[in-house]
Amino acid sequence: MSVEPKSTSSNRFFYISLLNLISALAVVLLHANGAFWHYRNSHTWTVNCLIECLGYFAVPIFFMLSGITLIDYQDRYSTKTFLKKRFIKTVIPYIFWSLFALFFWNVLQDKNYSTNPLDVYNGIVSQKYINIFWFFPALFGIYLAIPLFASISKEKRLKIFRYLVIVGVVVNTFIPFVINIIKYFFNISIIWPFNLSVVAGYLIFPVLGYLLHQHNFTKRERIVVYEFALLGFLLHFIGTFILSRQDNSIVSLFKGYTNIPTLLYVSGIFVFFKTAANSKFLQKIKKPLLALQKYSFAFYLTHFFVVFYIARFLERFSIDSESLIYIPISFLGTIIGCTLITFLIRKIPKVGKIVLP
Repeated sequence: MSVEPKSTSSNRFFYISLLNLISALAVVLLHANGAFWHYRNSHTWTVNCLIECLGYFAVPIFFMLSGITLIDYQDRYSTKTFLKKRFIKTVIPYIFWSLFALFFWNVLQDKNYSTNPLDVYNGIVSQKYINIFWFFPALFGIYLAIPLFASISKEKRLKIFRYLVIVGVVVNTFIPFVINIIKYFFNISIIWPFNLSVVAGYLIFPVLGYLLHQHNFTKRERIVVYEFALLGFLLHFIGTFILSRQDNSIVSLFKGYTNIPTLLYVSGIFVFFKTAANSKFLQKIKKPLLALQKYSFAFYLTHFFVVFYIARFLERFSIDSESLIYIPISFLGTIIGCTLITFLIRKIPKVGKIVLP
């Protein structure tokens, strides 16, 4: 879902395009796996939980890629141009597809959402029409913060970013995670009022991504990163599985994109593909991967509708979302459907590549 295809398609940074594509595919997989959120004590939910945890890196990785491709924007153009490009590439498609969703619900699905301008505005900004668009406001917040990070001189940037990541993870993430563990298991309430706002929430990811991009990892360092990534994944999967089974409902103690398990996991995924992109296998299939990568952002924008109709189609054959066969059919069908839709819409002169960049 990178929005800087020229910088991500170069030979040197092939792994960025690769991560961009894999993240987009993972988002589609997560939504094909929506039955995870319907807890039931069965082996199918265990598989849902596993898929959920495996694909959980998707949105954080995209935010990390945004940091890599955009923090150095001042080398290419002004802040005014930067903001204009972000508006054209993301805000306009966000508004267009939100309005299309309003049309979709009211005309094609016989809903009765208000078309009062204020209600429509509230519906768009609250993601009422497409709930999976929740990441857009977070993305816009990152874009608005990028000029702050970009204003730090390159001579000082890595040192300051290391400081922000270390202190931000400890203060914003690790200590609150430990406190939540204590509160959940021992019913002890501990107040933690501190927060490093400059990297609070999703703002940690563009800074972390930039750091990981700039660092040349030794084999030993990669092994350490992978070990921590495995720890993060196991905490997420096993913790969610055990606690949800005990509670007979989804327990999110180990979930959350800015939680410690996820930060560890996504860092390992990032470093792995940064290294694996140079493998002979991936280099051999580089061209088709780059070709498919051009549809990544379109997957985010359009897959909601394709998933909806695939679910309706499968209902005719008594295949619901809790069936394991539903996941591969929905996933593959969505990728094919979104690719075809995007290919056709982009053929529309002037408009096509604006609404599906």
